[in-house]
Amino acid sequence: MEANHAHGARERTGWALPRGGGWPGSRSGSGSSSSSSSNISSSSISSISSRISSSSSSSSSSSSSSCCLRVQNFHGVLLRWQMPEYKRDAHVTELRDHKGPVLAMSAAGPYLFTGGADKRLLLYRVPVLLHFTPDKAEGKVPPSPSRSFGPSGIAHDGPVLCLAARLDFVVSGSTDGVLKVWKVESAPGSLSHRTVKGHSGPLWCVCFAGERLIATGSADATACLWETDMAKTARPKVVLRGHSGGVTAIADVPGAGQVVTGSEDGTVRIWTFDGMCPSVLEGHACPILALRCWRSTVMQPESAQRKDGPRPLHDLIFAGDMDGLIRVWDRPSAAEVACADTHTDAVKGLAMSLTPDRSLASVSMDGVLCLWRPGDMVLEREVLPPESSPTSPKGGGEEQEEEDDHAESHLPALTSAVLWSNIVVTSGWDGVVRCYVWNEE
Repeated sequence: MEANHAHGARERTGWALPRGGGWPGSRSGSGSSSSSSSNISSSSISSISSRISSSSSSSSSSSSSSCCLRVQNFHGVLLRWQMPEYKRDAHVTELRDHKGPVLAMSAAGPYLFTGGADKRLLLYRVPVLLHFTPDKAEGKVPPSPSRSFGPSGIAHDGPVLCLAARLDFVVSGSTDGVLKVWKVESAPGSLSHRTVKGHSGPLWCVCFAGERLIATGSADATACLWETDMAKTARPKVVLRGHSGGVTAIADVPGAGQVVTGSEDGTVRIWTFDGMCPSVLEGHACPILALRCWRSTVMQPESAQRKDGPRPLHDLIFAGDMDGLIRVWDRPSAAEVACADTHTDAVKGLAMSLTPDRSLASVSMDGVLCLWRPGDMVLEREVLPPESSPTSPKGGGEEQEEEDDHAESHLPALTSAVLWSNIVVTSGWDGVVRCYVWNEE
């Protein structure tokens, strides 16, 4: 399998991972905003206009009739959402309800959850977002969140760094080191259903593992597996030790009884639910910031007679790192099979489609959203979010031309993504959640 590279080699920006409490992958250095565990400033975030650009690989403008989006939730219930008809190639809705960077997102059924540096956890109803069409002339505004979580709308004592959702509850992690479980239908302003602390550092990542476990990763260099029906005084069922740096990314291997962790130490580890580590994947030269696993439903023809059962045609691990690389690993053989270098900065989010088409989305601190065909890592669409206002006063002549040449560096950094068939939601360092909907021919 060979990666498709849309661009030639481009200069990569240096990044520093905050030690002992920051948000992994946050900007540092001259000319960029900084982050800490208790204070993420948004004063340097540029204002965003309403124009979007996409690469030449995007489909041409067309009008399509309304259709039905089918989404299967965790419980196997098939949800059908009637899609509106758009007269443009792409439609985007911008949500600006967070005060500061939006650092995490997750979705389940009709719900979209967002968490931010403002310590808030918000819920939106996806069908409402799909049927909103911006029209400033008529004075319409984007839909507001359906609800917020926690007393006075504050979910944690620190920025919300990670989220994982199922239809009836959502779990959140923060720089405060606390894992909270929230019931979706609980009364607004109520306390979390469960609050536990099993790590000695900030929680950087969380996911569901199988049907009965929650997996968390922390700056303390450990990952923990928790029972979903944990008691108030719960302790981790299993503690996964082996990384020499903070655990910055975690993902479930669907149907395999395994989780995958990525770390500051640049390695990816595969773990069984009983705490064994059968494989360590090496090849990254910097911290891993995003992970996603994919097992295709199509089986290998020659594996039908295997004693241990047929094997999926694709059983892959996708790992995004701080240098902007996405490495692809074959999980059974632990062999690297592809590497994509389209992004020029840290890859902060990877998302598999929640619909059967199984596309892969990647978002980066370079401000670019990429949509991939995961089986062979062919880049199918590259999208630039709305251009930001200049971060420095405009001059003239050669200085102005040089600034225009580097306009891409002013794009708002992207932090996470949620993907359906022709719908992508991204969150940004500029505090904006964007819902993109493309017409399909």
